[in-house]
Amino acid sequence: MADSDIRHLFEQLNLTEKTAFSLEKTKEDYILDISVQERSNTLAATSSNKFIRLFSYSNLATKGSIEGHSGLITGVKFANTESDILFSSSEDKTIKCWDVRTDLKKPVSVFEGYEESNNIFTSFDVSCNDRVICAGCAQNKKSEDVHLLFWDRRGKELLGCYSDSHQDDITQVCFHPTEPDTLSTGSTDGLVCVFDIGQPTEDDAIVLTLNSESSVDKIGWHNNNLYCVTHIDTFYLWDIKKEEDLLVLTDIKDSNNLQGKDSIEYLIDGLVINDKLHLVAGTHSGSLRVLDVSGDSPTVIQSLTGGHTSTVRCCLWSDNMLVSGGEDSMLCLWSHRKTIPKQELKGKLKVKKSVTRKAQPY
Repeated sequence: MADSDIRHLFEQLNLTEKTAFSLEKTKEDYILDISVQERSNTLAATSSNKFIRLFSYSNLATKGSIEGHSGLITGVKFANTESDILFSSSEDKTIKCWDVRTDLKKPVSVFEGYEESNNIFTSFDVSCNDRVICAGCAQNKKSEDVHLLFWDRRGKELLGCYSDSHQDDITQVCFHPTEPDTLSTGSTDGLVCVFDIGQPTEDDAIVLTLNSESSVDKIGWHNNNLYCVTHIDTFYLWDIKKEEDLLVLTDIKDSNNLQGKDSIEYLIDGLVINDKLHLVAGTHSGSLRVLDVSGDSPTVIQSLTGGHTSTVRCCLWSDNMLVSGGEDSMLCLWSHRKTIPKQELKGKLKVKKSVTRKAQPY
C-alpha cells in the first residue's frame, strides 16, 4: 500500500465506539493492556483494578469479566492459533490460561515459576505457534538476579530460565510474529536483548544486546526490524539482520516537526499497519497522533481527538480499526464507520472525572 493510501486510511478514522472500563467513580482504573482476537470478535482489556474485561471488538459491548488474579495484572494476550484461549500474567506469581467460552470462574491451566526467582511477572508473551510461554520478572532483591522463565504450554511444565542477560526489572517480552524461536526482551536497565531460544544454553541463545540508554517501555517487531520506545520518549528502530544497524533514532523533544498543533507530549507504542511501521503518540489531555517514522524526522499524518480526556496507556491496530485505552478508564474504537452522535454517547457512558498522570498506576 502506498504512503498516500495509508494516509487516506487514517484520515477516514472516526471515533465510532466508546465505553468505560468501570462505572465506579471512586476508582481510577487505568487501562494498562489490551489484546484482540479477530476470529471471535473479542477484545480483552485489563486495568489497575486487577480485573480483565471482555468486549465485542466491533462495538465494545461487554461480553464478560475475569476476576482470577489477586495481584496487579501485567499483561493479557490471546493465543495465536486458538481463538478462544486467553492468557494473563500477574504480580501474584502466576500466569493463567482462560477459555473465554466458559463462565470464566476457573482457569484452564496455571503456570508458576521457580522458588529461586521472585516470580513477580512483569511482562509475558506466547510464541507464534503457542507452544512456549515466556515471562519476565522483577529483580530479585535478595540475589539481584533477573529471571526470564519458559514453560511448555502443552505440557504445562517449566522448561527453564535465563538469568544473566538483564540487571533490572524486565518490562517487555515479545516473540517474533512468524519465527517461534526468536524472542526479544526489554528492561529498565536500558538493554534490549534478542534470543534464539532453540539453543541449549543462555550464552548460546543470546544473539544481540542493544542499548537504548534508558528504561524500556515498549518493544515490537516489524519484519527483521526491532523497535523500542523508552520511558523518556525516545524511539529506536534496529535492523537485527544487518549487524544491528540503527535505522531510526527519534527524540520527540528535539523534533522540529512535532510543534504547534502537531505537538506531542509522550510516545505510546509502534503499530504495524499494512506492513508499514508507524508510531502512536499523545497529549495528556487525551489526543492521539499517528506518526510516519520513515523519513528523516517523524511527521504527524493524523490526529484523533474527542475520545480520551487523559493520558493513553495502550493502543492496538486490528482489522483496519484502532482501539485505545487510557488513564480515564475509557476504551475507544476508531474506525471508518459513522461517528457516534453525542446523544448516544451520553446514553452509553457514565461520566468519569479525569485523573492526572502518575508514574505508576498503583
